Amino acid sequence: MATLAELEKRLEAVERQLAALQMQQAGAADPEAGLDWYRRTAEAFKDIPVEDIEAMYRYGREFRESQSYPGEESP
Repeated sequence: MATLAELEKRLEAVERQLAALQMQQAGAADPEAGLDWYRRTAEAFKDIPVEDIEAMYRYGREFRESQSYPGEESP
């Protein structure tokens, strides 16, 4: 059985960890922080004509479909 001094020492360690976790969570509480990548990407594409974006999607899809998955044989 742990002595009172050992229990107090362990409790202090738990309290320090709890305080650190609370500080981390307070920093991550901003829901807008996760949307930053979305805004940057949208800003990068805003002046590209729709036809060019559709062509990029089409080329990407054609490339993916032309490649076989690992473990599959080519048609």
